[in-house]
Amino acid sequence: MILNRFFFLVLCLQASLAFAQVEHDFLYFKNFVRHADGTLCTHTPPQASFVAYLNNDLRKILLENAPRWESGGDPNITGMGVFGVELGNFIHPAVMVGDSVSFRFTCLAKESAEQGVLSAQITGIPFYYFPTTLYLQPQILPDPPEQLSLLIDPNGYRVLTWNFQANTHYDVYRCDIADTVFQGQSRRLYERIGENIMGGQFCDTSLSTRAHTYVVIPHQSGKYGPHSTEVTDFPDTPQQVEAAVAYANPYRVAITWMMPGMSTDLYFAIYRSQQSGFAIDSLSWIGGNARYVLVGFTGSGGPNLFFIRVRGL
Repeated sequence: MILNRFFFLVLCLQASLAFAQVEHDFLYFKNFVRHADGTLCTHTPPQASFVAYLNNDLRKILLENAPRWESGGDPNITGMGVFGVELGNFIHPAVMVGDSVSFRFTCLAKESAEQGVLSAQITGIPFYYFPTTLYLQPQILPDPPEQLSLLIDPNGYRVLTWNFQANTHYDVYRCDIADTVFQGQSRRLYERIGENIMGGQFCDTSLSTRAHTYVVIPHQSGKYGPHSTEVTDFPDTPQQVEAAVAYANPYRVAITWMMPGMSTDLYFAIYRSQQSGFAIDSLSWIGGNARYVLVGFTGSGGPNLFFIRVRGL
């Protein structure tokens, strides 16, 4: 399916864009995780996953893809028996002293699925907490939903479908990609928009024009399985676009950008103009590809504006 929504980013040739970075976490809650046999869980997503939530309230959750605030910090599931999440990603309400935080950690790498829940209370901000160990136990869990797909119907509704199991309920969560933390990363805070769904379809009728990602979580008789993979309605805007003169004679410019996070199967089209304020169709197309760099178009030197258009393949 081609998504008929486009995003544009303008860049002057002499300038580059960069996001400010922080050098420390705010409330990073980190612990150890071991399998039932006592060995460290060294598995990584998608075999290992978690859901984090506050005050036993599953209306808003964080997953293992939540952003780190520390520049260069380890992944939330390290593959070395350690996992964690930045609690500062919770908003409306934000985390407060006295709140409880819980992890539901699941690993599918063993012969039988293993899962465990670890909870703690926020005793202060900053939160001084000595990491503890979560021991997973074998569980009979519903399978993560497979073949999750999204279609935008003629009414503009987002229709989600997935392969479902009998006697299983499903909760649907949505994340607003444009909701970012201050270093420009998507907050990845998921809000529940559908619950206790029987079957394999859900329709989001919000008609929002913002980009979102969705996940589906199964549950049976109070036992929750791992979340599905993500599906996205609109491509996210390319970030950290930079341009530089690669060659003076002949004149060639190299343009690079960061791939939108968690996005695949995208095509990037690059346009050029010497004036701003033009409609996209009136700009000069200079090339495009499915990668994150374009090098080698020729033209006159001097200032130029470059517009990047991205769409689903």
